Amino acid sequence: MKNKKKIRWLQLSDLHIFYSTEWEIMIKSYKELADVFKPDFIVVTGDFRHFTKNKKYDLALKFLNELSKIFSLKKESFFLVPGNHDTNRFNMRNEIIDSIRGQVEKNADVYYQYIEKKLLQQGFKEYSNFIKLFFENSVNDERTENPSGVYNIVWEDKLNILTLNTALISNGAEERCEIVDIQTLSKLIDKINIELPTIVLAHHDIDSLVSSHKTHLERLLPMINTRVYLCGDKHIISREMVNKYDIGENFPCIVCGKSAVQLDDDYSDVCVIGYTWDGAETSVEVYKWLNKNEDNPFQFIKSDKWIHH
Repeated sequence: MKNKKKIRWLQLSDLHIFYSTEWEIMIKSYKELADVFKPDFIVVTGDFRHFTKNKKYDLALKFLNELSKIFSLKKESFFLVPGNHDTNRFNMRNEIIDSIRGQVEKNADVYYQYIEKKLLQQGFKEYSNFIKLFFENSVNDERTENPSGVYNIVWEDKLNILTLNTALISNGAEERCEIVDIQTLSKLIDKINIELPTIVLAHHDIDSLVSSHKTHLERLLPMINTRVYLCGDKHIISREMVNKYDIGENFPCIVCGKSAVQLDDDYSDVCVIGYTWDGAETSVEVYKWLNKNEDNPFQFIKSDKWIHH
């Protein structure tokens, strides 16, 4: 498919907006970024809050509203997925997680009984309320009707944007043993127009899934013309190929770093990633934020880390 107009989008991830976040510096940096990169839409791949340091979504909501103004984008141009910090506790959640993790490698569908009973969805009540507040009355589709679910949105009749919730059984463990609702995804496959390229959004990379779900996902995603899998969680930029040994069905998994500015964060790659697609190829550009020790402080500067075609 050939497009006359280039399509550009921006990926942010792992905001973790604290009350200590350098708000004015961050907003100024994004305004400067808007002068050099003008996206048609924005995706945010999870962790809008920090579960222990700031459980509220007030600053994340304020930030997304600011982004909408800075980049002159309507709310319908935002695509969001939850991360592990966007979950909330409910009665018996830990017991359900332990039960799923104890059986899922032998029975990949063991989780689904808790989806049918709408138990796992209870872990995203606060996140869902936040999403509905952000979109207000401007969006009336799966993004507000099913914020923590699996769904596909067709953007401008040019792209499929498929969102996956990989935080269904996240519980703060360092070792990632995540799942995704593969049953719902399987039912959705036949409804997706495979003539269009598909962008997949999730919080965790595919290698963070339990092996039984990773296997299903690697089989299902090539069936819907998946071109890229965008995620976060690690706070470090990386790129790996999915199905790398199957040349006909592989695609990149791109991990974005942390996209909110904290001057005392000496671990994260503070960055956003810009994508430009002209119908033939896509360039991927990392804009890293330079801290006060750099020559050009407090700006997002295009990095030479990698440009992918």
